[in-house]
Amino acid sequence: MNKKWRVVYLGSLVPALVIAMGLWSPRKEAVADGSKNAPRFKVDPFWPKPLPSDVETNPAAATDGFRTSGPGATKPWVTGEVAGHGFDSKDHVFIVTRGPQGSTNPNAQGQPTTAPTNLVSPETVIAHPSPSVVEFDSSGNVVNSWPPNLPSALPPWWTAPIDPVGCDGSPRCHLPQRGVPQGIHGLYVDYQDNVWIAGNGDGIVQKYSHDGSTLLLQIGLRGICDNPPANTCGNSGGNAAANNSRTLLNEPPNVRVDPNPDPVTGETGSIYIPDGYGNHRVVVFNRNGKWLRHWGGVVANSANPNATAHDRGSFAAGDGGHPHCLVIGKNGFLYVCDRASDRILVYEKAPTNCIGNPSVWVAGNTPVCQPVRIITVIPGTGVTAGKSDGVSKNVLGTAGSAWDLDFSTDRDQSFFFESDGGNETVWTFDHSLALANQSTATPCTTMECGTWPRSILAGFGRSGHMAGDFVFLHSIGLDSKGNLFTGETINGRRIQKFVPAGDLRDAKTTAFRPSGYPDVTLRHYDPRDQGGGNGDGQDD
Repeated sequence: MNKKWRVVYLGSLVPALVIAMGLWSPRKEAVADGSKNAPRFKVDPFWPKPLPSDVETNPAAATDGFRTSGPGATKPWVTGEVAGHGFDSKDHVFIVTRGPQGSTNPNAQGQPTTAPTNLVSPETVIAHPSPSVVEFDSSGNVVNSWPPNLPSALPPWWTAPIDPVGCDGSPRCHLPQRGVPQGIHGLYVDYQDNVWIAGNGDGIVQKYSHDGSTLLLQIGLRGICDNPPANTCGNSGGNAAANNSRTLLNEPPNVRVDPNPDPVTGETGSIYIPDGYGNHRVVVFNRNGKWLRHWGGVVANSANPNATAHDRGSFAAGDGGHPHCLVIGKNGFLYVCDRASDRILVYEKAPTNCIGNPSVWVAGNTPVCQPVRIITVIPGTGVTAGKSDGVSKNVLGTAGSAWDLDFSTDRDQSFFFESDGGNETVWTFDHSLALANQSTATPCTTMECGTWPRSILAGFGRSGHMAGDFVFLHSIGLDSKGNLFTGETINGRRIQKFVPAGDLRDAKTTAFRPSGYPDVTLRHYDPRDQGGGNGDGQDD
């Protein structure tokens, strides 16, 4: 241990005496309680269990000898990009994988007209893509999967069914094989154990029964997006007529359902959608899919989107998940990831502090509403300006640091865990400290909002393919027991499980210096390290 931690300075006695005399309470200051109760995690390299194998039954797979041996040969499942995951009431883990997807032009039968691109050689010929939705029990065994893949004349021979363009989810067009969104992205299991999936290459959010057998609700139209006049799916940042529909979405990445009464209607089950790959808004529907309200806008000053009221309530202009996540806290606030802007915007469920028409929820009006707090992740990772050598400038220019988050399982949600795909790290935040030192009267105007970086207690993970490493870290979530799961897309294409292993005081940490802030030191640990630290929460 460094000598400076062994020495008790006289100056440290003074505040202690002041506190003892009752002249000042440390709770009046938002000071993190070190790492006292914050969990550290270790990776479970044996979760999930090996995936099943299928018998090859597609005659087209025999073309050019693509069966691994002869007729009836078995092929193991392989996952493509794991674009989201969630948990049911039994702590079963659901994932959505893009393994059987890739074609942007399915025919009327839901089959691709071009070869899927989510698997790589030789997976396309020696393996089968797993179905789009896979359910694991808590031990990591596959207990269900859906929808059944369709045979294809193109590698990898089995593909996900996709409904025809314009389908509203009704039986007239929804395929018997249960067509899922194109570019499947994000999965959520609601308080009634229904399974929701979205599509960032599509214009729909779907609600299925727990076993996937029945489509219960669809919001939006398959392949038709809020981007008039052509209504093509894609970035609508430069289109003033977009970002405003009451019925259409534009490449939504995720969804959440609120079990509590809506602040406006008083009904339970309101549906909150971060409509964020093509559009740049949050949109809310009632439990039957009827529009209730929406808000958002397009950031003008990408270097510092906190500088003006307009940009503080808007989302990064580019295509790529702005907003990318939306999570509902027990405190009643919405936590919305503005990925490229390296920040999390904290909103009321029905914001009232909005720019524009005083009657904010009217047709033809998309208000820009002010967040009640802004949580900074790692500036300089996305399109925002970090500080390098004292100069504000963009440093990394990746897809950003604010990808997804979930809360600790204690009653007060004392911590939240954030997936930073730009730095391939999971950060542990002190929840109350992250919300501190801000008010609506004095909003944040710099890239370092509130108590940043003190609210970041530690992080784990690094770029790599070994257990505990990340490649395109994407989604994050905790089950009821506090186990943390991460999903990786692009070249990662897997789900990993991390189990609680003591608290951060036990962690042997090293210094992490963000590229945008070389003078900032964050604690970082290896989730494979089973050894303890020095017990005082300080770096060794």
